[in-house]
Amino acid sequence: MTWQQFKQAYLIRFWAPMPAVIAAGILSTYYFGLTGTFWAVTGEFTRWGGHLLQFLGANPESWGYFKVIGLEGSPLDRVDGMMIIGMFGGCIAAALWANNVKLRMPQSRIRIAQALIGGIIAGFGARLAMGCNLAAFFTGIPQFSLHAWFFALATAAGSYFGARFTLLPMFRIPVTLKKSVKPPQSSRTKIRLDGVFVSECWCLSVLSVGVY
Repeated sequence: MTWQQFKQAYLIRFWAPMPAVIAAGILSTYYFGLTGTFWAVTGEFTRWGGHLLQFLGANPESWGYFKVIGLEGSPLDRVDGMMIIGMFGGCIAAALWANNVKLRMPQSRIRIAQALIGGIIAGFGARLAMGCNLAAFFTGIPQFSLHAWFFALATAAGSYFGARFTLLPMFRIPVTLKKSVKPPQSSRTKIRLDGVFVSECWCLSVLSVGVY
């Protein structure tokens, strides 16, 4: 397989969902066996927010919440910290290799407000639940945890009603059609990485823990 074939098959095209999810579950089991901890990200994101508050002069290590999840050391000293750094590095490397990095702002301010509010709510929800979907789906279910299955059912129901809720007219933005003067692009599948803006919202949600 040439580099262009590998790039097209694994970096540009979408992976098949079922094999990818099964592989992620298997890898999370090995991750638990090798590190002794579960695969999760929001807890470490919250610790990063705590370190930022320490840099600004606050003392979050004395708060009850950080006494529960711990704030010792730095991201380089913790397994979760190194894992997240590796995840960011791998995602950025794959996106750069596939030439799919594009920074852009939403055309409507409504989308910006929705992303900020949604990110803050998601951050609070994950921290109040002491975990996110990664900890439940890719750690709890492969390890046969009963609470993870309850979480999966609740997530399915919440996603359904949440999707219906966001389709209400109050959340819709005006759409105008414009005539394109550019020549049609090739049929090659391209993936836009809008997750950069979502990551910014997650950073705000992490900082919101300090307010909580």
